[in-house]
Amino acid sequence: MSHNLSFLKDVAFYMELGEFNDFDTQILDIGKQILQKEPSNPYANTYLGTYYARKGNTEKARSYFKIIVNAKNYSSNWYAKEAQQWLNENK
Repeated sequence: MSHNLSFLKDVAFYMELGEFNDFDTQILDIGKQILQKEPSNPYANTYLGTYYARKGNTEKARSYFKIIVNAKNYSSNWYAKEAQQWLNENK
């Protein structure tokens, strides 16, 4: 569900359709529920990091992306590469 809601937001962002905030509350609630049970979940951290980055809250986004990059038990997957790229671009 988190992926699907984030995907809808991505479509609006990349197609430059303006703000699409219909599911913001659900994106945040689902992401936070997942992270309560599994704080290092790379997908939840990616969705929340991207959410906050697009809202202009770089400090909040940075905290989620750092969790992904600093995780010891994940290989360099797409989410790790995207998180590192965002961190490099937003120092």
